[in-house]
Amino acid sequence: MNPARSALAGMLMMTMIMVAGCQSTALERARQMSMRPGSLVDPVFTDNATEISPDAKERAAEHREDMRNRNLLSDMEAQDRDFNRRLSGVLGQGAASRPGSGTISAGRAVRGETTPVSFDFFDADLADVVRLFMELLKENYSLDSKVAGKVALHVHADMSRDEIWELFRGVLRMQGAVATLDNGVWRIVPLGDAPATVDVNGIVFDEDGARKRGQSVQVFKLDFLPVSEFSNVVKPYLSPGSMVYGHEQTGIMLVSDFPHTLRKIERLVEIFDVSAFAGLYMRVYSLKYVKAEEMLKELDAVVQATMLKQQGREKVSFLGLPRLNMIVALTWNEANLPFVEEWVQQLDRIAPSVAAAGQGENIFVYRMENGDAKTVVESLEGLFASRETRAARKAAQGSESLEETDLPLGAQLAAEEAKPGENFVDNTMKTAEEHRAEAQAGSKTAGFSGELSGPVAFVVDEPTNSILVRCAEVDYRIIRGVIQQLDIFPRQVLIEVLIAEINLDESNKLGVEWQHIFNLGGSATGTLGVDSSLGTVRPGATTPIAGGLSYVVGNTQRFKSALKASASENNVQVLSSPHILASDNQPATIDIGSEVPVVTGTTQTSGGTVTTQQNVQYRNTGVLLTVTPHINDTGLVRMEVSQEVSELSDKQVQGISSPIFSKRKAETMLAVQDGQTIVIGGMIRRSRTDNYSGVPLLSRVPILKNLVGYQNKGWENTELMLFITPHVVSHNEDAEFVSRRFLQRLADVKKGVQ
Repeated sequence: MNPARSALAGMLMMTMIMVAGCQSTALERARQMSMRPGSLVDPVFTDNATEISPDAKERAAEHREDMRNRNLLSDMEAQDRDFNRRLSGVLGQGAASRPGSGTISAGRAVRGETTPVSFDFFDADLADVVRLFMELLKENYSLDSKVAGKVALHVHADMSRDEIWELFRGVLRMQGAVATLDNGVWRIVPLGDAPATVDVNGIVFDEDGARKRGQSVQVFKLDFLPVSEFSNVVKPYLSPGSMVYGHEQTGIMLVSDFPHTLRKIERLVEIFDVSAFAGLYMRVYSLKYVKAEEMLKELDAVVQATMLKQQGREKVSFLGLPRLNMIVALTWNEANLPFVEEWVQQLDRIAPSVAAAGQGENIFVYRMENGDAKTVVESLEGLFASRETRAARKAAQGSESLEETDLPLGAQLAAEEAKPGENFVDNTMKTAEEHRAEAQAGSKTAGFSGELSGPVAFVVDEPTNSILVRCAEVDYRIIRGVIQQLDIFPRQVLIEVLIAEINLDESNKLGVEWQHIFNLGGSATGTLGVDSSLGTVRPGATTPIAGGLSYVVGNTQRFKSALKASASENNVQVLSSPHILASDNQPATIDIGSEVPVVTGTTQTSGGTVTTQQNVQYRNTGVLLTVTPHINDTGLVRMEVSQEVSELSDKQVQGISSPIFSKRKAETMLAVQDGQTIVIGGMIRRSRTDNYSGVPLLSRVPILKNLVGYQNKGWENTELMLFITPHVVSHNEDAEFVSRRFLQRLADVKKGVQ
């Protein structure tokens, strides 16, 4: 064989082997990658491959969603750990040997870069001190010849330009001088020669007396405490002749005193000028299975039982963040945090169903204390009977999606894993929903989710006024909360009514009640209302008023006194004074009078004999009053009042044997506060009077009648008035008070009779 041809054949063979090997290696790498845990590789479809079913695709999507949610839980734990580390750094914990010595960065903010400042002056000339400050600040200045003095100053700190300026102003101010800017040159002049526009404030404490020899000035920088507040702390330690200068914005405080006093003040700064967070420990916990509101209740119960709720450094407080479902623990003792963390981990889980009692149906009895069981059951059936239970809704729509529930993420995952066919028990969702029901039942408000876990049935036991409920215990907690809101003391109102008829003469044409009300002065306040189109009439007005007047009286006792005074003059006739106790929204009726038969029809039958049959109805006459009160929570009583005073008239209609009734009736709706009196009047009746007066015996003789006597003809006007005073009875104490008042009145009547 030709050597060249043999070489070519060998090269072709080697190339084919290498290509085959590359294909095998690529396929093997792809197969191995697809077998790695957590790796999803899109399959390669061929013409003979079977298409993936929709169920398989849905399971794959659910698996990916589940993995993402579990990664979120892990991220939440990592974020909590990172945030707690950063929080400890902000609070200066870990390296602090005393309160306030940590790396706290929440002090005052100063502008510009800082410069090391070190001054040690003892009886230095003020001119030399001014020169050094101006060289440090790189400013031009001129010194007034009247400015002089000795300065003892000690400064060793890093200070910004603003702080150095405040230090310089404080030194000048203590020497009775001030710096003013004039055309770019700072002029140092005595305080008395300073312009009026110059701020000369800053001295927060100036002890009376001359400065003592040996006193020096020391600068203190306050990072957290206000200068004005700290000056009150150091004031008891200052010597006679001392002075304190302060600037709130920069926290600069200059103190002029003896060295031993300044050392005490330096120690006070170390003790008091600390951050509000110094020594405070915080931890943040993200909850996975339990709501923040429920966790707060359980943790409060734990710390209350372990005496950690007391005051002092051992106290542990909790703050809930419902939007993030987090809780924050705060304490002054770091040793309490491991205890809290253990309890949070123990409580943040879903209880197994064997530990949850009352999951099945049971029968509960609720004995009503104030309300009517039958009425309450009607409301409950309308509220719950038509509601779709959670189990029925799930059967129709499937399990809730993660976006439709308000459970924490961990509880949502536990609920999803509890579906039949998975590796978790089927009762996990049930216990998770129990947490929600318990949280709703624990609320003091009447609100609820409107969704029960199972069916519910109500039965009324009228002899004992009780409600029998058949449902699950978790549902009964919701139902019981609603019943308790309905089973309240029924609101009632005691209505005092006084119906009086007043004779009107020339001195009280407008009605006696208005005159007496207007004479009460400031004790009677309110609005005078008119049912007609006359509008509003002010007290003291002289405009004639037609019927339909009402007035609210604030001081009812003085008004009753005025009415009694009028009655003593024989101007008032009290027709009735009833008292009645009415329930809220229920009508109360007072009927004082008689029933008068009235012929409504006559029927005659003819035959062997003539028979006449009359149809008779009885009509109530006298004083008729119907009041329907409506009471609100503020004590305002809205009343629907229908009042009628009727009597038989002496007039008759010819040809009709039925009597004629004289009737005065008023219907209105009004509102009045508890204890106030409403006056309804203006119903005036005018009747003709015909009276004869003469000498006894002789006046009966027909011939002498007109000689020994005279006849008086005139008109008599009477006005009907109605006084209504409501007294709201909200609880048993009010009812006992009303009973005592009524018994006292009976005792007074008994004494008057005796």
